[in-house]
Amino acid sequence: MRITADVVVDKEATESSNVVAILLGIASLITAIFAPLAISYGQAMFLPILSFITGVISYFLLNRNSSNSFMKSLLVAACSVSGLAGAWSLTETKMRNDIYYQQAGTIAEEWLTIVSSGNRELAFEMTINEGYRQLETMDLAKYYNSDMNARSALELFYSKPAMKAAQRRGADAKWKYLSPRGIIKSQLGDLVKVAVRDTSGARPVTIIVSIMRNTKETNDPKLACWHVLEAEIET
Repeated sequence: MRITADVVVDKEATESSNVVAILLGIASLITAIFAPLAISYGQAMFLPILSFITGVISYFLLNRNSSNSFMKSLLVAACSVSGLAGAWSLTETKMRNDIYYQQAGTIAEEWLTIVSSGNRELAFEMTINEGYRQLETMDLAKYYNSDMNARSALELFYSKPAMKAAQRRGADAKWKYLSPRGIIKSQLGDLVKVAVRDTSGARPVTIIVSIMRNTKETNDPKLACWHVLEAEIET
């Protein structure tokens, strides 16, 4: 009787394990179908990860119980698709981010050079979305001296510690892109943060510049409008 009871318990455990394996396998197959979305949409990166994890667990359970060879074949295919989609997504995201960082670094270098040289009005214009800036032919000094609202906004921006530090570096400052500091996704676009350093003086100064990359201001998906959003000195 004891042997029979043990056999029944083992059988029930096996059946229960198979049910769990089948459910996990179905979840893996379904998410594998949508896993390639991660290639175009980084937010969908959880799909290939979920598909791969559930697929591996399901395969392990089925293999342990020596059952459902057809399901195991499907799981191998699902894990292959999800693994490929995940790797592709990660590679593409890294390459895209590297390009964004390089572009933002170049803009930050140019912007801080203008700030240090004393051209406050032109530097402030670079903090405004490209579509709302003054025309290139405009006398910016005259405009900001005549428009009190614009002047107040400019003075408020330059009252920040990072701006004061950048201006003190002077025209001889040599600002160079140092390192990436993160990309934040938002409804307006990608907020790209980069560190830029000036080593021209006895004491180097590093400033973190946040630059908004906005693709909604242009109809060409390959182009983007950039503007400086914020700057903070690194202590």
